[in-house]
Amino acid sequence: NCSVCCKADWSIDIDEETYKNLSKVDWKQIDGKFLGKKIFTEKGGKKYFAYLSDRCIFLDNDDYCFIHKKLGFDAKTSTCKIYPFKFIKTADGIIARLSFVCPSIIKNIGIPLEEQLAEIEKIVTLKPEQMRRINETVAVNEDSKISWTDYKKLENFIIDLLKTGDNYESSLKSAAKFLRIVLEGLKKKEEISEILEKIDKKILPIVEKDDTFSKKQRLYYALFVGYEFVGRAKGSVFKKYSNLVKLIFKKGTLELNGKKFDVSRVYQTHFNIENRENIKLIKKYIEHLIFTKWHLLPADFSTPNVISGYSLILVIYALVKWFSRAFAVLRGTSVVELCDVENAVSIVDLNY
Repeated sequence: NCSVCCKADWSIDIDEETYKNLSKVDWKQIDGKFLGKKIFTEKGGKKYFAYLSDRCIFLDNDDYCFIHKKLGFDAKTSTCKIYPFKFIKTADGIIARLSFVCPSIIKNIGIPLEEQLAEIEKIVTLKPEQMRRINETVAVNEDSKISWTDYKKLENFIIDLLKTGDNYESSLKSAAKFLRIVLEGLKKKEEISEILEKIDKKILPIVEKDDTFSKKQRLYYALFVGYEFVGRAKGSVFKKYSNLVKLIFKKGTLELNGKKFDVSRVYQTHFNIENRENIKLIKKYIEHLIFTKWHLLPADFSTPNVISGYSLILVIYALVKWFSRAFAVLRGTSVVELCDVENAVSIVDLNY
């Protein structure tokens, strides 16, 4: 009953059968909170649960679901049954991606996934039309493509590399450089196995301090941070432009999770990349994104390929660091702790 997913800024859609069944229930007789309130909304031909005071209208005061309590789990809409899973179809089968908005996922608590396989197999079938798919032929960039088998070799190489060395940030940047080496090899018509054999993973390339992002990656980073405080921000156009100016000049007051903070202090806050607890969660998150092929999923702003996808992985890492600092500032401290990283991973996974 953490109810985080019922309070998140999401539109919870309702399948037609569930809508018909829930519409037959006299909710006003069950609880007075439903009196005179709109229970369902409609947008673009789809029906959604209404929100009341920034929470799903079916969320009770004890943070349990009214539908689940009164009618049972099977009466819930498929969206709620599936959460915190998202399913992706690949040449290897169906992958279950986890939502890191869920506190149980963040803290790695609850029943192990291998003990839930029977239940997971049931909910996989609930929304087949929304299952994302990844092509068996994978683009490395706009000009080069490889087979699924070769992609898996490359992915395993990257994941192994990210477990190499004591500095995770350096390993992330080194992986980006190795991908460039792979791309150069492919241009020469070399085989993936041949290219990877040439690379000594024990000798990480030297990463210059100011070589974190390419120009495109910097643009993605700026757009993504701006999205939280400009694109999603509630209020007038003037307020959104004002927020954008504050981000550009790194000074002024912004609002995060209903609390105000000084933007300049974010850049004065220390994020210790050698803190094992903090990095352990970030590694878990980044490697989950890679394993579940998040970076290969079609996006509105780019054509999926390994190079641009991994660029976005680097941007996600930078966003987690930025929001970790911001949450530390909200706590009134200048040092990032695990709770700040947890909040940062959650907000990044929710919005990006």
